[in-house]
Amino acid sequence: MHALSQRAANDAAPRRTDDEPPAMVWLARPDLSCESVSRAWSEFTGHGAEQALGEGWSRCLHPEDLARWLDACVRAFDARASFELEYRMRRRDGQYRWVLDRGRPRYSRDGAFLGYVGACIDIDERKRAELDLARALERERRLRVATEEASRIKDELVASVLGRLAEPLLRGVRVLIVEAEADAREGMAKVLQAAGADVRAAASSADALDALGDWRPDVMLADMAPRGCDGLVSVRALRPPRSDARLAKPVQPVALLAAVSRLAVPV
Repeated sequence: MHALSQRAANDAAPRRTDDEPPAMVWLARPDLSCESVSRAWSEFTGHGAEQALGEGWSRCLHPEDLARWLDACVRAFDARASFELEYRMRRRDGQYRWVLDRGRPRYSRDGAFLGYVGACIDIDERKRAELDLARALERERRLRVATEEASRIKDELVASVLGRLAEPLLRGVRVLIVEAEADAREGMAKVLQAAGADVRAAASSADALDALGDWRPDVMLADMAPRGCDGLVSVRALRPPRSDARLAKPVQPVALLAAVSRLAVPV
């Protein structure tokens, strides 16, 4: 390796700290064939420098990354442009590791194009952490889409059931909802009001007593489960004969309407 090439190789190698592995420096000719590799490349791959010459250096690439690597290199060489590429390289123990490869053109003193100089560094741990995060985000996105779709189907089902009623199912029925969770409270109230019920809602028993006054409900819905457990809702008729029913949370609209209509005593 002549002095100019050596300086170019040293310039291309990323600066590193003492606890980082050495950069795997390489030189390529104008026809993209390998001219030389550093000792670090040979130590990483387990191949001698002579095995990398010509097309030999491509044998260490992951088969799924080879076409992408070749395309990027050809485009860069044709344009005489610097490039940066991530791909998997087989280590001497047979394990494929993600590496970051940076290359840039090199020229002689009189401006003749000599090929490329570059360096690879092992980024496997960072890359795999990025891939794990991307997979987690995709799982979250799919779960959110599925939840939204389930909510849409539920709303359409409720609308379909209510739309087939000749008149409101719960006309004149007074329903008291005692539920600490605002979303659950508002959701049940919306379903019951759409069915014609007169609904009042409270976040606690104390709030319910304060809000009642002279108003007396026919049916009360109350959360029965300790916070943090899978919930149950008791649907209780307050006029004799007294009876009740239990619904699992989250309460399904059709089940809610069926339970309240069965227990309610019309005015």
